[in-house]
Amino acid sequence: LLLQPDGDILVGGEFTTLLPTGWKQPPPIRLRSQFKTIPLEVVSYTVLPYGRWNGISRVTLRVPPDTPMDMYDLLFASRWMPSAVCVRPPLPPRFYLAGVSHLYTWGQEEAEYMRRVGEAAQLAGARALIIAVEINPAYIAGALKDIRIPYVVARGNHMMGRWADYFGWGNTAMDDGPMRIATFGGYPYESWVEARELLQERPDATCRVLLCYEG
Repeated sequence: LLLQPDGDILVGGEFTTLLPTGWKQPPPIRLRSQFKTIPLEVVSYTVLPYGRWNGISRVTLRVPPDTPMDMYDLLFASRWMPSAVCVRPPLPPRFYLAGVSHLYTWGQEEAEYMRRVGEAAQLAGARALIIAVEINPAYIAGALKDIRIPYVVARGNHMMGRWADYFGWGNTAMDDGPMRIATFGGYPYESWVEARELLQERPDATCRVLLCYEG
């Protein structure tokens, strides 16, 4: 998620996300960068009826207007969330994305190469890095943990389990002003309904990207 400061006024300073908890009261939720930890204000909090022991909540959070521009991890209670918040200037009229597909590498070699690709994309000024490769999600998360631009990843067909531990549940979307990037992370024969809905729920987006691997 990208929040765009305009001078001292934060434009779009609220965002909504899911938490893997069914607690009646929202836990402490914070942003954390390499340099700073910032408490977030809870605007709304709703426990979703997904079962007694597998609680999920939807929470809307407000980011303080003096938050420095940076990439932040999202934490609730003492847990790290498989998502991030990027605070940065508005999307310029001209921008570009960096894209990565098959690298023809594997394992540790691919992780090290992916880190170099991420660094190159950041130094070249890419607005975001979109990735559709065949790689262990832990390797991606580790290789790109230090880059300061957003990246979006689509799951490939040989991915190991526990994908959600690193990149969230199901298909995801990233907004950057008038741009929306949605992922489809299933097999080609699986339903595209969720990915289609992610694109359609932003009718005001003038740039839409659908990121997928085998699909």
